[in-house]
Amino acid sequence: MTADRSHFNAGIAALEARNLQGAAASFEEALESDPGDREARYRLANAYRDLHRLDEAEREMRALLAMQPQDAKTLSGLGVILTESGRPAEAVQAFADAMTADPTYRQAAVNWLHTQQYVPGATDESLAQSHARFAALHAPAAPPRQFVNSPIRDRLIVVGFVTGELGLHPVGRLSVQLFEHLRSHGITPCVFSTRPAEFEDDISRRIARVTRWTSVFGLSDASLAHFIKASKVDVLVDMSGHTGAGRPGVFIERAAPVQVSWLGYPGTTGIPAMDYLLTTGTLAPPGFEAFANERIFRLPSTHACFEAPDAPPVMERPAARNGYITFGCFNNPAKIGDEAIASFAAILKRVPGSRLKIQYQALRAPGLVARLHARLEAHGIPRTRVDLSAEASRTAFLSGYDGVDIALDSFPYSGCMTTCEALWMGCPVVARAGDIMAGRQAASVLAAAGLSEFIARDRAGFEDLAVSLAQDAHRLTLLRTGLRTRLSRSPLCDGGLFAGEFTAAMRTMWADWCERQGG
Repeated sequence: MTADRSHFNAGIAALEARNLQGAAASFEEALESDPGDREARYRLANAYRDLHRLDEAEREMRALLAMQPQDAKTLSGLGVILTESGRPAEAVQAFADAMTADPTYRQAAVNWLHTQQYVPGATDESLAQSHARFAALHAPAAPPRQFVNSPIRDRLIVVGFVTGELGLHPVGRLSVQLFEHLRSHGITPCVFSTRPAEFEDDISRRIARVTRWTSVFGLSDASLAHFIKASKVDVLVDMSGHTGAGRPGVFIERAAPVQVSWLGYPGTTGIPAMDYLLTTGTLAPPGFEAFANERIFRLPSTHACFEAPDAPPVMERPAARNGYITFGCFNNPAKIGDEAIASFAAILKRVPGSRLKIQYQALRAPGLVARLHARLEAHGIPRTRVDLSAEASRTAFLSGYDGVDIALDSFPYSGCMTTCEALWMGCPVVARAGDIMAGRQAASVLAAAGLSEFIARDRAGFEDLAVSLAQDAHRLTLLRTGLRTRLSRSPLCDGGLFAGEFTAAMRTMWADWCERQGG
């Protein structure tokens, strides 16, 4: 007898219509009809994850794992859920288990690489070693490729961008101004969008208007690499790296004469065919060359360009009306390591009556909320001094800064877009220059905004900076009223400046290739 697949098929249709609630309900019904339906359970776990119902997602993925304990795809799926649940060390182990179960399953290795950046104790050196291991398994050096691109230095060059994140995502929001200025700088930008066309939004439509935009969703790595090569792209930019939206296989194939990693993945890719890592001196301080297989190209002003969001007005600093200081961290809780929790607690203890507000979508999950409270309580901070919020809308998220006097950056993984947004809402951000590139993102933003005085060199300095600022009411008032203007006039928000510097980088890389061809 053939099993009834109507509920499962309805779930798939709901997913295609981007109806996550409907998809979850259909997969639940499919499992009621057939509890042994492994694909329905896998789909249900991922639907729960996308709905931020992380505890239920973990339950379903572990139930599936009990049925197939050595299935690499299930182990990797569990790792993704554990990462979003703020348990990156457990996630790294799940990905490692998936790699052991199936050494050929590259997605598990990609997830393993990315998630290590969230684990306390990671260093630029340890990450370089992990990426070298990935390359040995999944990124063999590509054989020499012959390209028909004319090696003429000063001609109009075609720069391609591969990503699935050019939309209402940090990568899209931190690059839209670049795209809108590139053509005036002698660059022909081509976007190869790897996400479904129906997911495009206002940001992606703006970018599509000023680029040669091609939706390549569904193409295999080999097919996409062939298509890009046929498009005669001169410089190909990877904007996603080893993330969920990344297509490292395209770059392993070498689809263009010059290949560059930029923006979406903070650190080396480990891919032998990746020629450059485009970054800043703050993100890649002197000596970083030892930890990357790519050549390091440092932009002079900023590694990204922040566009002012449609944000509510800046309100008065909350301490003026509350009578106490509120610290805040709106970064992904997975980025908040044990040392960061210890520092947050130390700061609260040194500022009498102060409170801590942590806001993020995943805080809808009771398990994550309980773990965060327990971690702070272990350092002597009671729940009565901590507010955990799961605001969903962009406006509500930004309005959350109305109740924060000072933002505390996370570590070991630092915040980039959240740092920009906090500053825009008049909230100073205290950060430290971390041990890995991903831990220096807020520092890079602050440097570009002319706010280097808020970058600490170590944990003790981080705590001292936060406490000192909390004790200076006059300075907090001046920052609250002036940060938005200051930010808007900085290189961080200057699309024309950034496009010029980006173009100069592309030109230098292209000229180097031409010279090696005898051009």
